[in-house]
Amino acid sequence: MEFRIKKSWRVFVYVVMSSFFILTILMTYQALTKVSSGVNSLIAVTVSLSLAAFSFYSIIRIRKEKVNVENGALRHTLAFTQKTINLDEIDGFKIDEHYIRIISRPPSIKKIRISSSIEDKYEFIEFLYQRFDNLNSLNHQEEISEILSNESFGGNKIERELKLESAQRTMKVFNGVSLISFFWLIIIPNPYDLAVLVNIVIPLIALWIFYHFKGLVKLDSNKESEYPNIMSALFLPSGGLGLRILFDFEVLSLDNVWTPTLIFSALLFGLIFIRSEELKIKNFSSLLNSLLSFVFISLYIFTSILMLNYLLDSSSSSVYESPVAKKITPSDNNNYRLVVEPDWSMHDIDEKEVTVTVTKNFFHRIEVGDTVFVELYSGAFNIPWLDIDELKNSTSFKNIVPLSFPEDSVFINDFRYSP
Repeated sequence: MEFRIKKSWRVFVYVVMSSFFILTILMTYQALTKVSSGVNSLIAVTVSLSLAAFSFYSIIRIRKEKVNVENGALRHTLAFTQKTINLDEIDGFKIDEHYIRIISRPPSIKKIRISSSIEDKYEFIEFLYQRFDNLNSLNHQEEISEILSNESFGGNKIERELKLESAQRTMKVFNGVSLISFFWLIIIPNPYDLAVLVNIVIPLIALWIFYHFKGLVKLDSNKESEYPNIMSALFLPSGGLGLRILFDFEVLSLDNVWTPTLIFSALLFGLIFIRSEELKIKNFSSLLNSLLSFVFISLYIFTSILMLNYLLDSSSSSVYESPVAKKITPSDNNNYRLVVEPDWSMHDIDEKEVTVTVTKNFFHRIEVGDTVFVELYSGAFNIPWLDIDELKNSTSFKNIVPLSFPEDSVFINDFRYSP
């Protein structure tokens, strides 16, 4: 028997991912040729190349993926790999909304995860039911029994049931709050300071909940598990903070970011590692999960430091008269940018050019060679940044030094230029 991905789904992925691949290649080219060096361009290139690689992999995988059942074995072919397991080594299967998982009896053999979008899916599921156990229901009962027999969750069965209900209810509400806060930060960050601080604090509250329930709340768990988890509440805010950094300001030097990021990341990871059985290194897969968790924690610390450096900065700005070296017209009528060349001789900054995002009207009124006035701040943690945020309102507390400008100068957003 052979089962391939449904033809309609293959066509859809071909069209979408091919278009996406071309788009990401163009994004990478634009990031390499039109965006100045610095943290923003580095992030843009990294994200673009990662998305391009993902789209390419998706195209290859959807073309080659299939399941064969023959000669007493089940073989799953993917983009670049092939997994085979003998039928007499299969312990059972699990089914969820997206995948059919084949679980082997020997622990040395990896699980096989098959897309639920295969042709003749119900014929394949019927084949599994006739020969193997459905582990969804078995695991559910095992988890319930494990929780209700664990004395660390309560003195008796009733207390443990109430503790489980409390943990599930708490994380359901808190994960919802973290999702709403994420969209609040990236769509309508008003008031701005509060939106940022809420997303910085949410992972810390998630960590407190993780410790409070003493193992009943997991770092991560599958959708069918009785154990609630803090995954989205712990890592979703860092995505929102990263997007706000890209949208709102230009970081000019990262020299003072790496050391505190490493220290606080190691501290936070250690606190989670002590409590979480999931991060204990037992095999290569658990090692990979631990390393991935450390990367995500580091991303949260990294973005939090940069945002707090911006948000808590009460320093006076240094204003530079900067010629416009280049105008970057967007292909999608958004994100109008100017490449300026400030004289950083008074600061230890290697950047020769800086790309700033401006409004459409301002973009069309400026020509290459014109002069704009760019404000540089030292940052609360001595991480210099450029104020290019056009969304800031009157609640901002930045202390701008008054300067004397030519009478015919015009002030638009954060810039002043002479026609």
